[in-house]
Amino acid sequence: MKDKKDTPKRGSGVRLEWKRAPVPETKRIELLPVEQYRSGEHDSENAPGMFIEGDNLQAMRALLDSGYGGKIDMIYIDPPYSTGRRFTARTSPRKENRPPVDVDAYEDSWTGGLEGYLQMMYDRLAAARELLAEHGSIYVHLDWRAAHYVKIVLDEIFGMENFQNEIVWCYREAINSKLRWNRKHDLIFMYSKCDRFTFNYREVLEPHAEANLKKYRHEDELGRYRLMGRGLKGSPIRSARDVSPDWEKMRPELTYRHYLKEGRLPVDYWMIDIVNQASCERTGYATQKPITLIERMLRASSNPGDLVADFFCGSGTLPSAAHRLGRRWIACDSSPISADVTRRRMLSSKTPADFDILRPKGKKAPSAGKLQAVSKASENSVDIELVSYKSKATAAGENNGLDLITFWAVDPAYDGKVFRPVWWTCKGARNSAVKFKANWIKVNPNEAGKARILACDIYGGETFYVIDD
Repeated sequence: MKDKKDTPKRGSGVRLEWKRAPVPETKRIELLPVEQYRSGEHDSENAPGMFIEGDNLQAMRALLDSGYGGKIDMIYIDPPYSTGRRFTARTSPRKENRPPVDVDAYEDSWTGGLEGYLQMMYDRLAAARELLAEHGSIYVHLDWRAAHYVKIVLDEIFGMENFQNEIVWCYREAINSKLRWNRKHDLIFMYSKCDRFTFNYREVLEPHAEANLKKYRHEDELGRYRLMGRGLKGSPIRSARDVSPDWEKMRPELTYRHYLKEGRLPVDYWMIDIVNQASCERTGYATQKPITLIERMLRASSNPGDLVADFFCGSGTLPSAAHRLGRRWIACDSSPISADVTRRRMLSSKTPADFDILRPKGKKAPSAGKLQAVSKASENSVDIELVSYKSKATAAGENNGLDLITFWAVDPAYDGKVFRPVWWTCKGARNSAVKFKANWIKVNPNEAGKARILACDIYGGETFYVIDD
């Protein structure tokens, strides 16, 4: 039986008559911090990470207004691919008898079809170029559907002379099509802003094949080497490889030592596995990319301390990779699911990240539900326990509870503007569970009274709860 998804449609060719509109004058917004997470390494005004929950074009305009123009060293984006599909994030509630829940993450369909999609990309790529530093580069991750169209847009914005690479990311997963070659690669276009850009080739050298290593059989104080014949006219070992050491002893002028380099220079096709179901980094976000893929780009095109950005953040892979490699980062996504997944990913790492969450002034996260908690404060510490939760997103009368919560945190001195927790717990990758009891030592002896709880559930909504002693 033929797979309907692989059946070609007659007469369904794309006729593109795109008349690019001027970049729209979007409403200017003010970005305000709403959450701050600190481990103690950075002060409250100097976090290396920033997640913006909102429209990415508005966010980029706000960053330009705030002085970020020409300040971002590298940009990676993994935008929608004009698939016409709706994508989800899968979360498993804590109770074993509950089936996994698929929650809408984003819609990949556009008014005007492909033309509308390209207009969306043009507007955002133009803003991205303004944010990019002169020595910076941008990586745009696409697949076969629209890559060739978007490349023309990139050529116009960045200039064909600044096109550096078409990187082919090859991967293996289920192979089902019997109608054509199975599509098992994505394309990543790399553009620079000018002809002088950061590229640290030593950071992405590839390991030598074992067969090649065996050829370097000799070793001295400089390393492993092969003995080669010089390309001298009339030499009996002219350009010969792996000549006998006797030649070096008797006729050293005819030979030279070819030393093993530290690694193979990088190429533009990468064999990197996808994030499979058994991977410890799996978040459940449908379009999650492997962290090794993003790290490879970060190592090559940025340095420790540089500022990198992703304006289609999705599952938070770039922030996670940037945190591991010591880069500062900006990420943006309009989906509350992306905000929840990224927040949890950053806080559940081995060394929790310091970062802020910002939203446009006046924008609030969707309400999650009704939470109940009890607290007990002593002279030196505070105890809080969650006792019940009812999500607004579930059907009426459906049994649900605390197992739907993916994250919650406590700010003992909430100022009504910025939530600054001193304690948090979250569902991380794989099976790490949320704790329902909180305990912390008071920093300030007067830190009693109204503690504010912020909780997020699997549907991406948020709930605030005030505990009044």
